[in-house]
Amino acid sequence: MAFKMQGFTLVANYDARTRQVRDLLLVGQHEDSLMGRASLQSNAANYLVLPVFQTGSANRLLGLRIVPTKPTK
Repeated sequence: MAFKMQGFTLVANYDARTRQVRDLLLVGQHEDSLMGRASLQSNAANYLVLPVFQTGSANRLLGLRIVPTKPTK
């Protein structure tokens, strides 16, 4: 599912059966700007932020993938 909110395009990858979000893709070409505008932290304990590059162009950023980490028990 894709959403537009507050100037962002956000694509959610989710399990249709459980409706649990697996990860998010924040679309944009400038990593530092996306991190700041979305208030993301590269060292956050509850999610990972991974760059996603355009197919066929390893130096063109498509956006940032935000993957939740499993809570430690």
